[in-house]
This record gives sequence, structure tokens and C-alpha cells, in this order.
Amino acid sequence: MQFGLLSAGFVSLALASRAPSAPDDCKSLGTVGFVCLTATAEDMVAIPGSDWIVVSGVLRAVNVKDRREIPLYSSDPALDHARYPACPGPLDGRELADRKVYAHGINLRPGPDGRHTLYVVHHSGRESVEIFLIDVRGETPTVTWVGCALSPAGVSGNSVAVLPNGGFALTNFLSKSLGAWSGDKGATVRTMFARGEVTGEVWEWNVGRGWSKVPGSEGAGPNGLEASPDDFHPDNLRWQRDGSLLVAGQRGTVEAVLNDCLTRNDCSGIATSVAAVDPATLEARELVHAYPSNASFAAGTTGLRIGNEIWVGSTWHGTRIARFPVK
Repeated sequence: MQFGLLSAGFVSLALASRAPSAPDDCKSLGTVGFVCLTATAEDMVAIPGSDWIVVSGVLRAVNVKDRREIPLYSSDPALDHARYPACPGPLDGRELADRKVYAHGINLRPGPDGRHTLYVVHHSGRESVEIFLIDVRGETPTVTWVGCALSPAGVSGNSVAVLPNGGFALTNFLSKSLGAWSGDKGATVRTMFARGEVTGEVWEWNVGRGWSKVPGSEGAGPNGLEASPDDFHPDNLRWQRDGSLLVAGQRGTVEAVLNDCLTRNDCSGIATSVAAVDPATLEARELVHAYPSNASFAAGTTGLRIGNEIWVGSTWHGTRIARFPVK
């Protein structure tokens, strides 16, 4: 399989002064509407043939028509020993006690008859990709945990993409040996990001072989990831029905995004942008331009085309999906 990097590191976004606590109401701001949730929605993926999307943070499904939000938790796990023989067993500890799945990047492999495979980048208790079967044949989606792939030593996963051979790929945004990216201790790492120095790479997992590092995938902050039959591209990407890629993220300096906004909650130096990218020509068309931060939304991370709107999720402390009209 041939691999190619579209880009690595950060995409764009825009915010205005130090962001106060999110308001209690869910009113629109000008032409921008919101979907108000119980927790952040950093990553999002649409479930084919349904009115539901899956969002990360706490793993949930959201109905795009009536805005219902339901938790996705597997009460009856069923480990596929043949496919995931090295998986030590279902999630336990905090997630078992809370009956919640704490998710980072997510992706979905479409299946037949309303039953699909959901891949979840996971950090709580163990570094891994957790795998679920998701069923949308009923009134609301349900999930069943079926396995996991523990991440390679020193890898902290960010985004996951499904591969046509039945495997999946994972970005290592920041190798654990380099330390953290926030606060005073993260100054060195943020300088590495700004200089384009290598902090991580892309890994591939396949049945029977496990993990292998993708040659030539090293980069500065490999972030989001998506795959096609002959290529895949990291950096907050999501395929759309028309064959384009939506790229969403933060516009601003590395210091402003990582340290000021995401660590200190001061998002005055960044903004949110979303672009549609033609994967054949790499021509980009900006759909959301430098949307400024405010009390309702900041630090956009993932975009989806939902009808005549672009829905944008966020890793910021707010609990909203922003809805931008398509111009």
C-alpha cells in the first residue's frame, strides 16, 4: 500500500478574547447555530444510512435532525479472540465504574445492513485503539466492544483511519519520551512543532501482524488521519460523500493553540477554519474562514457536511458543535 502525507501538525481556527465559561443557552450567534451537548465533541464521524453521527470526548451518538444525544457504552463485551489475540480484555477501571467510554480520535468502517465497525483512540488506563460493533437498525444506535490493539510502546495515539485491507492506521502526535506539550514544561516541544521537527509518526495495524511503523511518515505533530484505497492523509480530515476531504482546525501559532487556548483557556490568538480539499489535485476551498473564538465555541477540530451546513466539533472546554451555513 502506498502512503502519502497531506500535511502534519495543525490546521486552522479563530477566536477573539479570553474565552469565558460557555453560556447556558443555545442561541445562535448571527448565522452560526449550535448543537449543545453534555461534553466536548473533538472528533465526529457520520454513520452511513442513518440520521446519526458519533462524537468523541465521551463516546456518544447525536441525531442530526432532532439533536438527541445518547451515550455509547458496551454493557456486554464480546472479545473476538481470533482477530485480536493480544487484547487483554474489555475496558475496566474508571470507564467500567462510570459506564462511559473516553475517546480521542474515532473512525468507522461501513458494513452491511446497518452494522458497522467503530475504531476509538483511547488513553484512559491504557493506550490503545478500542474496537466496537455499532448497530443502527433500532431506534437508537448501540455498540458492542469486540477487541483492542494496545499501542506500541511510547506511542500516544491521536487519530485513526481504516485501511482497505481490514487493518487501521494511527497517528502518534507526540512520542511520550518527549514529554508534554503544555505549560512551562512543554516549551521545548512547542518549539519543535513550530520548527517542523519530528515529534511522531504513523503506525499501521493488521490482523496477524500487529503494529508496524509506516516508512517516511515522521513529522511535526502528526494529527488527524484518513485513508483511501491507495493513500492516506493526516491532519483533521474527514471524507465527504462527494469524494472531497474536509479539513478543520485552528488558525494561529503553536504557542497560541497549545499553551494559551487549550491549556490556559485564553483563545484570543487563534480562530477556526474549515476547507474542502480535492484529494486528486490538493486544491483547497475554504468553507469556514477564521471564525473568531467566543463564549460559545473555540478550537475547532473536525468538520462534517450535514445537509446545507458544516458541523464543526472542538476539543475546547465548551460542549457545543458549531453549525455553519454553506455559502
